[in-house]
Amino acid sequence: MDDLTSVEGLSSKVTVTVTVTFPTDRVRRRNINAEFHPTARPDLRCRVEALFAGEFVRVVATTPMRGDRQPADFQDYAQGCRRCFEEPGLRTACFAECIARRFTYSTLGREHQNAASYFAADAGYRVRLLEFDRQPMLALTKV
Repeated sequence: MDDLTSVEGLSSKVTVTVTVTFPTDRVRRRNINAEFHPTARPDLRCRVEALFAGEFVRVVATTPMRGDRQPADFQDYAQGCRRCFEEPGLRTACFAECIARRFTYSTLGREHQNAASYFAADAGYRVRLLEFDRQPMLALTKV
């Protein structure tokens, strides 16, 4: 999903397109990928991989997306991308703009499934009501 937004944590105020995906493999390591594409500086494209566990979000990797040779200011830009997940104020804005607004059943491809087809019949689940950045959400954990 693409969202054109302004992200203040990125070296002054830079307009970027943020593409968010939810990987299906190795999800115990990371379950959110955010790719930051600055409009005026395609050489600074950066991917942030994060693990969201309901009560916290942790950045597990920040990688360039433009090959081996990075511009001198890439590390500063990558740190700004990380701050979008690590600093509470920036994280709240980033999640609201880039993730929560588009996190729908149709985005996840689940709009035509019922619980019986989505959850494994032989597994148990724990349901919890959490609050993350002042937003309530249900969390299901396989037990």
